[in-house]
Amino acid sequence: MRGVLHSFLIWVTRIGRSAATAPVTRVISIGKRSDGSRHRSYLAVSRIIVGILGTAIVAFYAVGSRRLVATDSQWYRSLAKPAWQPPRIVIGLIWPYNFAMLTTATWVVASRLSNTQHLVWLMSLTLSVLAALAWAWLFFDRHRLFASGVALVFATLFAIPLLVISLSASTVLGFAFVPYQLWLVLATSIAFGFSAQ
Repeated sequence: MRGVLHSFLIWVTRIGRSAATAPVTRVISIGKRSDGSRHRSYLAVSRIIVGILGTAIVAFYAVGSRRLVATDSQWYRSLAKPAWQPPRIVIGLIWPYNFAMLTTATWVVASRLSNTQHLVWLMSLTLSVLAALAWAWLFFDRHRLFASGVALVFATLFAIPLLVISLSASTVLGFAFVPYQLWLVLATSIAFGFSAQ
């Protein structure tokens, strides 16, 4: 009898422990799921915001370039072009590619990388775009040829972190970014080619 009672007490104790710990375990697991869900929601929202901001910067770049670049002006037509300047058809093709690539890269970076990399991406993109638009204004509006070349130097330098981050997000994306970086280098040399005349 004593053995049966002892076994019964052990069984009740085990059930009591299970009953006492199970709700706590469920609460803890629910809390973890809730916290994880909130964290995932925060990440999703922050990535969307980064994508939207980056897209807006690229759109500003495209609109600003369209308004400031005046290759049909009489002044520009009168300039002697550097021998290494690409033909108009190449220029007409490379810029849509650049804008599409920058937009795509922004969303890939937003979806795959950390908040710190997001911040560096947006800051570098903004500074590079502002420097490139400064080139257009200095060159076509102010006719300050050397200063426009300096602006493109900064545009090229600010784009280097973009290339590095693109490679971090995807090797394919990094290689897709290379033409834009090379284009900035070429444009910089052309700007200084104009100023040397």
